[in-house]
Amino acid sequence: MKIVTTSTQTWKKATFASLLSFGLLFTSFTTLAQEKEQVTIKNKTLAYEITKETTATDLEMIQKEINAENIAKLKFSNVKRNAKNEIIGLTTQFNDERGTSQKKSEYNSQGIRPFSVKIHENADGYKYLEIAQTNTAFATKNATSNPLLNDLFSDELEDDMSSDNMMEMMKAMQESMQQQQELIQKLLQEETK
Repeated sequence: MKIVTTSTQTWKKATFASLLSFGLLFTSFTTLAQEKEQVTIKNKTLAYEITKETTATDLEMIQKEINAENIAKLKFSNVKRNAKNEIIGLTTQFNDERGTSQKKSEYNSQGIRPFSVKIHENADGYKYLEIAQTNTAFATKNATSNPLLNDLFSDELEDDMSSDNMMEMMKAMQESMQQQQELIQKLLQEETK
């Protein structure tokens, strides 16, 4: 009978140890899960987007809001507009107490490229201002002289590459390559003479 009792006690001890181990393991996983749920925001950025459609009122509001933060003195100047009331010329600059400054001037008869004035704040509460170019498409409609490539690089949503468009683009590329080959052959022939 003692053998049965010993094995029963061993079984009870093993079960208790297993449950205790499982409980400790579960508690540590719960603690880890709770620790992972706590998110700390280290850096904050507030961006004001300026485009060719930005109104004079918007520029004034942006300037007042940023200057109210007492980070730097922001100023928009030399604002020029076209007949559609789009901004075609603008100078944006700021200076802060530490002597840091940044200036961006642009003139484009088709309208200025979008950019942002950003307020950055790090984990220590230190704030600074930045004038940053907005990430746009790599090429615009005015970037190339080939209308087929313009279609390829445009950032319009309704842009679809049908098989006809693709074939036209391929033909244009073939013609361009043919012209380049002919030019290279002429240069090689002149060199051998």
